[in-house]
Amino acid sequence: MNVTDMKEVSESTVLSFDVKSMENVHTKEELLFYMKKSNATVASYYENKKWASKKEKVENDRFTFDSPNGKGDSWFNCREMNQQGECTNIFVQIYFKDHTLTQANRYLEEDFVSIFTLFEKTIQPKASIEYSFIEESSDDSLRFTDYEIAQYASTADFIKRNFQLQ
Repeated sequence: MNVTDMKEVSESTVLSFDVKSMENVHTKEELLFYMKKSNATVASYYENKKWASKKEKVENDRFTFDSPNGKGDSWFNCREMNQQGECTNIFVQIYFKDHTLTQANRYLEEDFVSIFTLFEKTIQPKASIEYSFIEESSDDSLRFTDYEIAQYASTADFIKRNFQLQ
């Protein structure tokens, strides 16, 4: 079964589902549950909605989870889901103001701590995270997993070893 949204063809999304595996789906609630646990796009949509108010409390004028060009419906993407349709592997891109992903940014540690807390302590269940840090007008991002970041003695040590002075 293919489900297509109502957007223009060039921006449209098609979701595909195996009808044979849906034979025990009888209600709209069961259908939504099936869709969330079997399709990363659907799971991302609902998980993004679920955690949106927490996201808004973390963002500030120095960084955002939303693309500067306004494209994209998700502020993080589920790569894998559990049987409840919750994200267990997340990719998130964080957009910083230009020239702020440096050791010279006195707020960088505070911003990272709030980002890491959101994804590693607030959002449940605990997921594997891949962070992509990028400045708004750049095409080059720095990518780290939560596991890689945890190998550093502190957030300050992580910044010192991975971000330039200026």
